[in-house]
Amino acid sequence: ESTEINTNQDYLSTLSDIKQRVRESQLKAATFVNKELVTLYWKIGKTISQKEKEAGWGAKIIERLSKDLSSSFP
Repeated sequence: ESTEINTNQDYLSTLSDIKQRVRESQLKAATFVNKELVTLYWKIGKTISQKEKEAGWGAKIIERLSKDLSSSFP
């Protein structure tokens, strides 16, 4: 029975280690994705701001981009 207890403890330790690795990898992946999205949104905002300055507020760039992007990425 001692071997069974050690085997069970070893299993639980291995399970705990693997679960911790999965959680750490999930957190790293989420952090990376969030960083990429923030960078993307900042670049989009910068592009829109530049185009609005060039074309003027009356050009309705935001409305047009919103409609076209919504069609492309529903």
